[in-house]
Amino acid sequence: ADRLSAAIDRSKLKRTIDDIVWTAVREDALQLTLPDGRKLTIGGDVADYGNEYADPWVYSDVIVTHPDGAIEILAYPKEIFPHLQWPVDAVVANHVYIFGLIDRKRHPERTRRLVVLQLDMNTFEIIACPLPDPVRLSLYPGSAVRDGNRVVLPLTRDRETDPELGIAFDLETHTWEGPVPYPSPAED
Repeated sequence: ADRLSAAIDRSKLKRTIDDIVWTAVREDALQLTLPDGRKLTIGGDVADYGNEYADPWVYSDVIVTHPDGAIEILAYPKEIFPHLQWPVDAVVANHVYIFGLIDRKRHPERTRRLVVLQLDMNTFEIIACPLPDPVRLSLYPGSAVRDGNRVVLPLTRDRETDPELGIAFDLETHTWEGPVPYPSPAED
């Protein structure tokens, strides 16, 4: 907590974390619409906007917007839902899988490694899934590619000429396989 406090320029703050519950404008939040019409905003952060710097926080929450406009804000302890960089998602049956790298600035006690969380769409319980052996990933929005019942995440390449490889997470068995060929994400 001391390292995080030192990283925040408090003279620029317009308000503190105690003054807020939720900020609507976030970057890098996962945005999903569930089959029943509920919309989820998962995590995200607010960047430093100079004089408009208000909330330098990375969120570990889920905002549920119901079709009738009602909003629920579900905040989780960082031990359950750590602050993540470059989160990507996959939806399967009644679960949302969240893949991301732990933000070391906010979790200096943890190594910067992949985290896989399973969010139940009905109860909103979050459980951690098994992790692969440490690998160097190249995560970015849209980098998680569905391949049948698997999600393939890209591995970092040392040279442009290296083959595109990834690691695959089986959404039914919660097991890892890799390296496997990385299928290029579909272009919009």
